[in-house]
Amino acid sequence: MVGITGSIGRAVQDPDVLIHRTHPSFAPSRLTYPGLVRMAHVHVLPAEQVEGVMGRIDPATLALIKKRLTDHILGR
Repeated sequence: MVGITGSIGRAVQDPDVLIHRTHPSFAPSRLTYPGLVRMAHVHVLPAEQVEGVMGRIDPATLALIKKRLTDHILGR
């Protein structure tokens, strides 16, 4: 699960991912304003704790988030 904030001024270049109005994930994420995927807001939850889906991100963006998170954790 990822958290998306509207505080785009707090972006940390690599690892955070900006989802602007023309980004492929903007519409499926159901955002109404540009958002920022913050690595500080990434969480792992048991499936039974997830009550539903608020929006989705495209596969390429998910792969980018996973890569940036991995690089951040490993100090690359």
